[in-house]
Amino acid sequence: MSVSVASQLTALLGGAVLGIGVGLLYDLLGSVRRRLSGPIRRSLLDLLFWLCTTAALFLWSVCAGGGVVQVSVCAALFLGTAAYLRTLSPFCRNAFDALIGLLSSFLHFVGAPFRLFCLLVSKSINFFENFFKKHFSFSAE
Repeated sequence: MSVSVASQLTALLGGAVLGIGVGLLYDLLGSVRRRLSGPIRRSLLDLLFWLCTTAALFLWSVCAGGGVVQVSVCAALFLGTAAYLRTLSPFCRNAFDALIGLLSSFLHFVGAPFRLFCLLVSKSINFFENFFKKHFSFSAE
């Protein structure tokens, strides 16, 4: 059983690329997180980030290491993430903020008829409820 330098290099480069992917996910979920209100929703996004990161690191480490989790792959992931955060993160963060803003505006526009329908249904229910209370009330005389 020999150690292949090519497979180790592939594992390390894959870990670094995975680190860049983790940085992209961090910035994307950060853009969504800044738009949400409420600590529960934000905590769920944090949990989603860590679950995705842990699963990706474990799966890549096991696949690249032939069934063995390697510490060097973890280090490569952290170095790839650090390199991304130092170089590309500000540009990607601005792009993600613009993209999430555009998507939010689009969903707000598309959801307007549904919100109007819900408002009309609510007003109708209140109208009929008041109508029946006013005209069909029975006194206990």
